Amino acid sequence: MAIFAIIQQPGTTVEKLQSAIVGAYENANYPLGGGVWLVAGPGTAEEVSGKIGQLLPSISPGYG
Repeated sequence: MAIFAIIQQPGTTVEKLQSAIVGAYENANYPLGGGVWLVAGPGTAEEVSGKIGQLLPSISPGYG
């Protein structure tokens, strides 16, 4: 299992990103503050990004 840093990007809101992260990694996330979270899970950075991106289709055009 790896640990990934998720960093808020321009065009997102903290609330939407937090909702997506909690939805994708309910018991495996840790907010660091300032729009940054750690998530733990199997897979690659691309898979983690895709899992979160599916919950944010309006700001991640390649997903959802």
